[in-house]
Amino acid sequence: AATRSGPGSEIQPVLGMSALRGLRCEYRFGEALIDVTDAGSDQTSGRWFDLALHPFGQPMVTVRFGPVELEAVWDTGASLTAVDAAFADQHRSLFDPIRDSVGFDASGVEMSTRLALMAGLEIEGVRFVRSVCAIVDLEPFNAALRRKATRMGVSFEPMSLVLGMPVLDQVDWVFDYPNRRW
Repeated sequence: AATRSGPGSEIQPVLGMSALRGLRCEYRFGEALIDVTDAGSDQTSGRWFDLALHPFGQPMVTVRFGPVELEAVWDTGASLTAVDAAFADQHRSLFDPIRDSVGFDASGVEMSTRLALMAGLEIEGVRFVRSVCAIVDLEPFNAALRRKATRMGVSFEPMSLVLGMPVLDQVDWVFDYPNRRW
């Protein structure tokens, strides 16, 4: 089920994984466009990688900051990249503090954040330039997801990095959700 907000609406439009998971989606951020194709199409050209999905459906990609490697959630709903405070504290050289701020999570809950300039990173050989991120305590969020995963009987790895639009909009992406590749 979906609704459409009209022009000038105060509602932030969101098209989530429940709508996209059966499609092949080409995200062309420079054109403000998502091109979708039904699950039956097979696009075989190009360089494909296996698509890992978080237990709750979000795409996961391997991020490298030099020798530091971790799995990150790929999230077009994140206006900034969110970095877990514990990870940022362990890897201080990757984050240059900017200032303290107040941010809001996807549900509208207000939280204290530290804004920082995050080091450039690499995903599957593609380099991304430095970008602003929000350093937040993701433990309460991870704890809630861990409880949900336990109830569902699925494994769960805590999130340390949620890639947001300052990183994502640097390149175009294609996610072929039905064929589990990107």
